[in-house]
Amino acid sequence: MSRKNRNRGFTLIELLVAAAIIGVMASLIFVGFSIVVDNATENQCRKNLDQMGKATFAHRTAHSGYFPTGGWGWSWTGDADRGFDLRQPCGWGYTILPYMGQDQMFNLPGDGDPAKITDEQKKGAAQLVTTVLETYQCPVRREAKLYPITSGAWSGTPPNCAKISSGKVTKSDYAMNCGNQTRVEFDGGPSAGGMNSYVKTYTQSEGMILSYTTRGVGYRMSMIASDEGSIPDGLGKTLLYGEKYVSPDLYESCRSGWDNEHTYTGFNNDNYRSTNQKYTPRRDEPGVSLEHNFGGPHELGTNFVFCDGKVVTLSFDIDSRVFYCLGDRGDDERDWEGNHVDINIQQLDAQNKK
Repeated sequence: MSRKNRNRGFTLIELLVAAAIIGVMASLIFVGFSIVVDNATENQCRKNLDQMGKATFAHRTAHSGYFPTGGWGWSWTGDADRGFDLRQPCGWGYTILPYMGQDQMFNLPGDGDPAKITDEQKKGAAQLVTTVLETYQCPVRREAKLYPITSGAWSGTPPNCAKISSGKVTKSDYAMNCGNQTRVEFDGGPSAGGMNSYVKTYTQSEGMILSYTTRGVGYRMSMIASDEGSIPDGLGKTLLYGEKYVSPDLYESCRSGWDNEHTYTGFNNDNYRSTNQKYTPRRDEPGVSLEHNFGGPHELGTNFVFCDGKVVTLSFDIDSRVFYCLGDRGDDERDWEGNHVDINIQQLDAQNKK
């Protein structure tokens, strides 16, 4: 038989080489797939902020140009009967729901009577705070699900919500810009019996209102208009929402005073964060607990949406003076010492430097 007619098999070396090549190719495919998945997940966070920005624009259009009010305090949740102004005990997370196509969720804590709190309303509120809305969750940080409520104010029965029997509620990974104050929250708000006089007291006492006023866009019982008089720096240079800092150690347990309640409270450091020079954005870090900072789990920086709807990623290395100015709606681009600060939003976006 000639050599040409013999069946030639693979040698062991050839098989090993072929297996090695296939392994390398599989690794490259896996890495490429992982990068695509990671990028898609990162982009989803920016899409969440984009949706929140658009919903806020619709809110402004429907309510005389005003940004969402800051609500009352950490003990309260939304009330569908109390509108969108100072009478509303809840903050931005609740009041933009109708403008994200979530009318049914918005209407849950309602009984048709703004002056009373009924069992019907409380049950609806409990359903609201135990309903997950994926838009408010950063997919890089943690799964969109219910998490423990560890607040002392919610260990019993809060003013306008039934007791949460499961002990778990929905969380937000995003917060509203409350300006450059050193303290973000004040108290839980009024008792249920005092709610009808609460707004009147604050409305009539300008000094009391001003004592809680910040230079941001949302704070306790805020009503910030989107005109030049209210935001002289311009919508495009004033932060609206951003990712909040949470230590990875506490993602699941939520045992901190700044991630211990739920998405639909009033003014509370769970859902509002500061741009003070001491509180520049930080990447989530094990063992480091920060209650006032914006931040997040991403490598490049923290995702924000500005008041004009533009979404950017601000580097964790951002100059504290620049960040301070971005949080102040009327500083004329000057820092806390009165020095002029050059701000170019396009250059600040870390996504442009990838």
